[in-house]
Amino acid sequence: MTSLRSSFFVVVVEQDISLTVHCIGRAFDYLDAPVIRCTGADVPMPYAKLLEQNAVPQVFNVTESVKHILNIKQMPVGKRI
Repeated sequence: MTSLRSSFFVVVVEQDISLTVHCIGRAFDYLDAPVIRCTGADVPMPYAKLLEQNAVPQVFNVTESVKHILNIKQMPVGKRI
């Protein structure tokens, strides 16, 4: 909760909704945006490695969720901050 109070944003990467509900319930007044949940596909867990990678959240999914909550657009190639 200390990190949430200093950053004002939450991205939850898990299937269970309990952590999301906990963040909303305990720190609603500190949030500057809705809590974003980055979860896997709503399918049974497959056994094939390729399908399993597509069923669970990947690094790309998490980074896109963070960019979304912080309202960061894609930087043009060659531009630096």
